[in-house]
Amino acid sequence: MQNTCAQGEARNRLMIVEDDGNLSEILTFNLSHCGYTYKVAGNCKEANELCQDFQYDAVLLDIMLPDGNGFDICKTIREKSGVPIIFMSCCDDDDYISEAFAHGCDDYIIKPINYKLLEAKLAANISKYYDSSFSTRTKFNTTAQVGDITVDRTNHVLTIHENKVYLSPIEYKLFMFFCDNPNRLLLYKEIYNHVWNEPDLDDCRTVMVHVSNLRKKMGICQPHIKTLRGAGYIFTTNED
Repeated sequence: MQNTCAQGEARNRLMIVEDDGNLSEILTFNLSHCGYTYKVAGNCKEANELCQDFQYDAVLLDIMLPDGNGFDICKTIREKSGVPIIFMSCCDDDDYISEAFAHGCDDYIIKPINYKLLEAKLAANISKYYDSSFSTRTKFNTTAQVGDITVDRTNHVLTIHENKVYLSPIEYKLFMFFCDNPNRLLLYKEIYNHVWNEPDLDDCRTVMVHVSNLRKKMGICQPHIKTLRGAGYIFTTNED
């Protein structure tokens, strides 16, 4: 278990949103034995209360809740932080999973939960989030200017016309890849290989979902990312 558990200080605080009391108890039992601390919400109301003082390193989020759905909670969290969000659901439909990623999650696990897999996903996503932040703090200036967008490299936040946009680790890596390669066509395959660091297996849909989500977050600045249908994207720092 050692290789999947969270390591180091301030990397083990979880926000868990799950309405099934039995599952929540089993979930917290397994994760506490792996060194995680946690706060649990059983519905959207309780989850929104936990979000008021957001100091977590990752979020485990059920989708179907008695008073709403996890997609809305995910949106609220993304307005505050870019920490990893992992959806937990019994639904294994590809369209539903794609919708979950479109709402800003970093990973998805299908119920019944494989706890070794969950621990591995948590450790990997938290490590990626903190390692990326550490790298940008030590190797670069903490902020950068890309056209009319200010980039906070430490916290993965864009400032666009005084509005703050919080990016997930995948969204941040995607955005910075665009910034490093302006005014040229980036193919789906090239984007996937760089951002996910693995062969694309002709999976352009994953790229399209995350670019769509990034565009929604960027709002009025979305013309920066231009689509060449069937091929990929071109990023420009100037709006037409």
